[in-house]
Amino acid sequence: MEPSRQLTHGQTHQRRGRPNCFALAQFLEGPYRARAAGTREHCLGALLRLDHYLARQTPVGGGQWSLVTPDHLHAYLAEGNRLRLERARQFFVWAAERKRTARLHAALPKPPDTLRVRLLSREELQALYDSWTGPAADPLRALVGLLVLVHWLDPGEIRHLRLTDVLAPDRLRVRGTRGRPDRVVELQPEVARALANYLASRAASYSGPSTYLLANPSNRLHDRPVWYLGLMGPKERRVTAGSLKQSAFRDLLEQGADLVQIMAFTRLTPQAAAAYLQRVGYPTGCRRDQAT
Repeated sequence: MEPSRQLTHGQTHQRRGRPNCFALAQFLEGPYRARAAGTREHCLGALLRLDHYLARQTPVGGGQWSLVTPDHLHAYLAEGNRLRLERARQFFVWAAERKRTARLHAALPKPPDTLRVRLLSREELQALYDSWTGPAADPLRALVGLLVLVHWLDPGEIRHLRLTDVLAPDRLRVRGTRGRPDRVVELQPEVARALANYLASRAASYSGPSTYLLANPSNRLHDRPVWYLGLMGPKERRVTAGSLKQSAFRDLLEQGADLVQIMAFTRLTPQAAAAYLQRVGYPTGCRRDQAT
């Protein structure tokens, strides 16, 4: 673990030159404690930059979040990237609920609702599938990649799988997110083999406290989810869940599946499926009335 991530919130805050803030410490060590270390650092950094601005430009003292108003946020955002407090949005939600502060999160601009198209060619998709099902596959990346590509699991669902969610060699309980109920996924044979390979590798190489299914250096000393992007390989060769899903969506369309069938398989909402369709485009030979 990097030295900076071994520090407590108070130590980190003092090291960066500001007095400790009890409310921020409560948030980071309470409801935000289970988040990945990098996520916590980004949230802390966004709030410290705002704190420095308030101390320089306004009568608000360091850490006096109850005195911050939407006008303060608007003035701060006007001087730079308008989304630079997005990583701190959950702190403002929590503060409004627990500390009876102003609903500052309502003053933050919403990020654009965009879907970046990162389509892989069929050759690239086949090469990835072959690498994940081959004898030399990295057990962790193979399992993650196949869960996304074959069973359309979300990154959040994958990160929060527990060891107790392995119900059988070919059955996984997937915990619901965003209000969805839990469900049981019947694994395809190649995914079940990847799960067995990963469990054997985990048992041989990991002895830490994590009860999460996926374990790597980012959670070797803690019982918390792993950093998702680290599961998909080195940055220069990283394949995202979005690119895998978009490419699979395109292939399903080209194989003749209609939008209702695709939504049943992928669990996309009609709005999300329409967004995919608009950006991925209609394949050659597919009539619009078949896809809508």
